[in-house]
Amino acid sequence: MRSVTISTGLIFPSNYMTKYIFIFFTIIIFSFAAYLGIEFKRMNDRIYQAVQHCQETKDPKQCYLASYYYNQTEDYENARMALTIACEAKMIEACTDLAYTERLQGNLSKALEMSLETCEQGDNMGCFYSASFYCLMNNSEKTLHFLELALQKGYTNFKEIQLSEDLDCIRSHPNLGALIKKFK
Repeated sequence: MRSVTISTGLIFPSNYMTKYIFIFFTIIIFSFAAYLGIEFKRMNDRIYQAVQHCQETKDPKQCYLASYYYNQTEDYENARMALTIACEAKMIEACTDLAYTERLQGNLSKALEMSLETCEQGDNMGCFYSASFYCLMNNSEKTLHFLELALQKGYTNFKEIQLSEDLDCIRSHPNLGALIKKFK
């Protein structure tokens, strides 16, 4: 039988070590999975409460939270309703998300109008969405302009810039690389 020496000087048979290591990691994995299950349940309960609260009281913060559920389930009408309530309460991020919801529903001109407004108010996501929407309209110059504004206002998701299909119109533009390098 082989044995393993531990730094304490004790000698354990290697099959016991393997067994204990396996048990140790199994306990950790199941504990983590149980924790995640509890967290997912809490998150789902909170979202459910937000949806209920939004429908009953029209509270802007609850409606904004509920909009995530609606968008994830592709219930864009209720997402629009919830985001409109939050946007009317001057939650700029809700207005930006409302612009994107409009884009998901095929209302590109309305989406652009809304994202331009949030960009003017200083929201970097509003500027990024404006760039994306202009690109979908094949206007590469305005796309680059609003992408630069988004970066100036603090947008830092360079992976999204490189991978987003909504920015395909500028993928081979000679100024894109320099623009990204300037802010990275």
